[in-house]
Amino acid sequence: MFFISILSVITDLVIETTTIQEWGADAIWGDLGVFYKAFAFIIALLILGNLYRYYFSTSPTEKLKTIYLVIGTSLFVIGNIIFNITFPILFDTVRYQHLGDFSAIFFLGFTAYAIVKRKLFEAKIVLTALFIVFIAIVLSIDIFFTEAVLGQGMKTITLFMFLFFGYLLVRSVSKEIRQREELERVSSKLATTNVRLEAAYRKLQSLDKAKSEFLSIASHQLRTPLTAIKGYLSMIMEGRYGEIPEKSKEKMKDIYQSNERLIKLVNDLLNLSRIETGKMEPNFKKERIEDLVSEIVKDMHIVAEEKGIYLKFEPPSTSLPEVLIDYDKIRQVILNIVDNALKYTNEGGVHIEINREDDYVVVVIGDTGEGMTKEECSRMFQSFSRGSAGNMLHIEGAGIGLYVSKRFVDMHKGEVWVESSGKGKGSTFYVKLPIYKVNQTNNEK
Repeated sequence: MFFISILSVITDLVIETTTIQEWGADAIWGDLGVFYKAFAFIIALLILGNLYRYYFSTSPTEKLKTIYLVIGTSLFVIGNIIFNITFPILFDTVRYQHLGDFSAIFFLGFTAYAIVKRKLFEAKIVLTALFIVFIAIVLSIDIFFTEAVLGQGMKTITLFMFLFFGYLLVRSVSKEIRQREELERVSSKLATTNVRLEAAYRKLQSLDKAKSEFLSIASHQLRTPLTAIKGYLSMIMEGRYGEIPEKSKEKMKDIYQSNERLIKLVNDLLNLSRIETGKMEPNFKKERIEDLVSEIVKDMHIVAEEKGIYLKFEPPSTSLPEVLIDYDKIRQVILNIVDNALKYTNEGGVHIEINREDDYVVVVIGDTGEGMTKEECSRMFQSFSRGSAGNMLHIEGAGIGLYVSKRFVDMHKGEVWVESSGKGKGSTFYVKLPIYKVNQTNNEK
């Protein structure tokens, strides 16, 4: 279109001459006049087609931005097709072309409204484009007023180069703005997501609190009848209510053991709820860890004998320093680990020793049982987590005993972990506790 416009100015191929009429100047078309009108008509249709295709293929948000531009451009193009192309062909005169020119008002008005109200274009792009158009017009006028052919050629080349680099500049500015808009969109989306996540987190906190309160209430309510059942079963098995057959004694023993497991589960749940609600207050005292372990081994020795495996404890050759612990909680920790080791060991046995490492004592509990994979070792102390051996051999477990044990050890600022060489190669548990120091107080713990 630009080249044809140039031809219409510097040659008579498009407009041969003009004649003065009472209403103004009328154009006498040259040899390329028909082609000029046809080309202008095709260009107008292409502009409308591309604009509508963009409008119907873009997102709803972009449609709101471009709807005014579409309306203004449509009125502008249609007005030019009617008054600047169709009428000259039908009436062989350009008398009505000024009406087509007036349609630019619609284009400018709707575009300005879209820019101001819908932020269609950034001011930076608009100003850059206007600046390039202004310079291009100035260069074009300069070409027309240059008489030398060589000068016209050089200035035409300069104009084309300016238009090319101007196009690159506008595209660069547009790309920068699109990137900024994308960042703003992503930031807005992230902000919305954060608000939703915070709401979900608060809801989860509320549900977690309700869960802990439920566990606490349920555990209290369950422990009382289970304790009563344990007492009555014990008295029945002792014969206080009369002799019972041997076969019945065996069944009563199974019931007693099942009740013991239930009591242990309820106690674990109660401890878990107290830990999570912050109601678990440790009672620290100076204790000898060897005495605690000896007591546990004495209590659990009968369990090992019934399974036909060993339970050995080798006291340290030299007396170890005292540790500042809550006796009942650390006893439960070591008892849980020893009990699990005996459960999952069918051949060989369980070996316990105590070592000193710098300012810590470490209780080492090794077994020759089922063993674990590295993945199972890594999640052994997570809540409601059990190894595959536990799932196969003792399905009644809930997988919270070791989690509670870890939380108890954390209260003492110690460490607990497990190592295993693999399936069928046994496991070794470590309970690491800090040695008592003279200036150590309960508050420091």
